[in-house]
Amino acid sequence: MTEPQNRVVQVRCYGDPDGLEVVDAIVPTAARGEVRVRVLASSLQYTDVLIRRHLYPQTTRCRPPFVMGYDVVGEIDQVDFDGVGEDGYRRSFAALKPGGLLLAIGYSAGVQAHQRMRTILMSIARMYLWRFLPGGRHTRFYSINAMRARHPAWFHEDLERLLGLLATHAIRPRVAERISFDEVADAHRRIEAGGLEGKLVLCPDLPSRRDRVPPRGLGAAAVQAAPAS
Repeated sequence: MTEPQNRVVQVRCYGDPDGLEVVDAIVPTAARGEVRVRVLASSLQYTDVLIRRHLYPQTTRCRPPFVMGYDVVGEIDQVDFDGVGEDGYRRSFAALKPGGLLLAIGYSAGVQAHQRMRTILMSIARMYLWRFLPGGRHTRFYSINAMRARHPAWFHEDLERLLGLLATHAIRPRVAERISFDEVADAHRRIEAGGLEGKLVLCPDLPSRRDRVPPRGLGAAAVQAAPAS
């Protein structure tokens, strides 16, 4: 597998545009409390000019060479952010800057660690208490069931639009595999193991796997008619 490339624009020296250069840099690794973003696009704006000319207050302490770039659009491809409730959300909360919001949507890490319901509920309760700590950081736990009960019309509207996009093929759901009822237990094991790309779809009318795959050792020659004598 080839290593990802990391081409960057860096300020070699402050001043005119000739002080910019494109170089190949080492691919960074996300440290604790950080994420790594694979940049898909980056804007150029006048702030970049100020940075290049050493006139931007927030970067006046930077010493060339340093990487240029003010805002980007990309995909997170490496994270060290507790997105599944690991460590009781402590690392996620610690990574917030003042005024930041921690929005928790699940606790699959607790399930993987075989934590009991009491432990998981204590983690959620502690997260709600964190909002009263100094520093202006906020926490919320998003429950789709609670939201649907409060705003059913939102879900009706979203579902209607979603089905419309599906009917016009504007979206194409990614199906990892279609499974029968006798494969449900194995499907659960695969979900817990992770690494699936797309959904496992249970199809009630689908034959079992053993009925879809010929018995081992039954090759093409075994089903050919015997030659006439």
